[in-house]
Amino acid sequence: MATPTELDFSSPGGAGDDNTPRKRTSKRTASETVTAEETKKKNKLASPMSNRIWNEEDELSILKGLLDFRAKTGLESKIDWEAFYCFVRGSIHVQVSKDQVLNKTKKLKKKFLNHMEKINRGIDPHFTRSIDSEAFGFSMMIWGKNDAEYTNGATDKTYQNKSDEEMFKKDEEVALIDNGAGKSDFDGKSPPLKAVVVDKITTKNGTAGKEGDDVLCAVRDAFETTMVSQGLSDYQKKLQLEKLMNLGTGKKRELSNEWKALCVEELKLNIKKLRFSAKLAEAANDDDKYSSSSSIVVRVENPISMSINIGEFSIPDLPLFFSMFLTIYLIAYFIVFRNWKPQIRPEASSCLISIFHGTPAVFLATRAVFSSSARSFASANTAAQNTVLDFSVAYFLTDLFHYIVFNPNDVLFIGHHLATLFVFLTCRFLVFHGACAILGLLILAEVTSACQNAWTLAGARKNDPESRLAVKVYDLLSPPFYAFYSIVRGVLGPLFFGKMVAFYARGGAHGVIPNWLWISWAIVVGTAITVSILWIWNLWIELFRQRKAKKIR
Repeated sequence: MATPTELDFSSPGGAGDDNTPRKRTSKRTASETVTAEETKKKNKLASPMSNRIWNEEDELSILKGLLDFRAKTGLESKIDWEAFYCFVRGSIHVQVSKDQVLNKTKKLKKKFLNHMEKINRGIDPHFTRSIDSEAFGFSMMIWGKNDAEYTNGATDKTYQNKSDEEMFKKDEEVALIDNGAGKSDFDGKSPPLKAVVVDKITTKNGTAGKEGDDVLCAVRDAFETTMVSQGLSDYQKKLQLEKLMNLGTGKKRELSNEWKALCVEELKLNIKKLRFSAKLAEAANDDDKYSSSSSIVVRVENPISMSINIGEFSIPDLPLFFSMFLTIYLIAYFIVFRNWKPQIRPEASSCLISIFHGTPAVFLATRAVFSSSARSFASANTAAQNTVLDFSVAYFLTDLFHYIVFNPNDVLFIGHHLATLFVFLTCRFLVFHGACAILGLLILAEVTSACQNAWTLAGARKNDPESRLAVKVYDLLSPPFYAFYSIVRGVLGPLFFGKMVAFYARGGAHGVIPNWLWISWAIVVGTAITVSILWIWNLWIELFRQRKAKKIR
């Protein structure tokens, strides 16, 4: 039985094209001529079919399979094509032979080398699809770490023009380590390390077994990868490598296994990075398509979309949240509070959507802020922070419509909602920065929401003779709610606000958030804090008046 054909992917050639001109005899027999013509005809007929066998997913499967196969087999210096064919054929959508897999792999390598030649000449390959960039990244991990292949910005044509027959011959004779890192001539002054290793193997152990050869190759790979760059002389390198080769079998196997494990972990990490970079490239391309179709140029700081996908359609966060709050309001008005008096049903419905916004907003905003590594008041908004801003914008829009429809004369709350929407919308869609500051203020504003809404609902029904429980709840909640609100809005809020203004005034957001904008934010927030302090102050006064009146009675 013939040995499986083995091919080293670290060699620069292997493109699969036979471009080397060959001398041909001037005389041919008639039978040779007929045979050649028949072969050409068969090739022409077979060529289109072979081109249609493979699709782009299959090519990507072969490249991924090469990486996974090397990781599984411990980064052996040669590829066992029989084993690799069995390993990868399950991920290919059609039945292919081992030779077809081999030829396709060689074509993929040639394609990669052509791209590298263009890149070294300063020509951008312009990958317009994520699958192309992902394939190039996998090819780079397999064949792209050999600096010796590229000289003066161009690939070595000699290697590319070698015939398949010459490549197979070379691969059967020489086994280089992964990614072409095994060339170590040390400026040609001393014998190559490879020669030293082969000499040690043959002189000490005769013909080394496959396992022993694999262990020695792994030890040599570890030495050349980690020690060559330590500034040693050629003689020192040779001496240390010889000492490694003379180690006991158990010690060498231990070093070999540890190095293989490290290489496998490195490969897995590189694969994860590559897949992530492909996702980023795909998202960036999608954003480019979107911005090119619009007449307004939008600066996208975070390409990750957190919209919800339904089938082939993507629903943005803001319309989705607005629909949710509007639905909650209508359910509250027509179902939950249908038995309440018509005068207080709108206010009760407003309180219910506030409950669904306030406490969830506190948790979402806290998580969005602290999950980001950059938490400056001028940091770029993350996708999670933008989602929380959309969530709050949807709530304030719904509540604004409530006041416009049912309380159009309540100028204070309408003005408050409009100013708040100005801050959120400019942070979200104008400057794309400052969400940490805005969400910090949102946390302080909504942390009292649950208590305040319960107090408001009880207050709305305390004058109803049929609801004695509401009076008790209102009287019970008033003192702790006033105290909690006073601490948050009277102490923590001003401290956070002062820190934010001081940061912006020192120029902390220069070039990111315009001065007029952060000053506008400061005016809105400062006014809101002042009105909140006056409001809670009046409530305290009213509470003490009621208590004093009860004592007099």
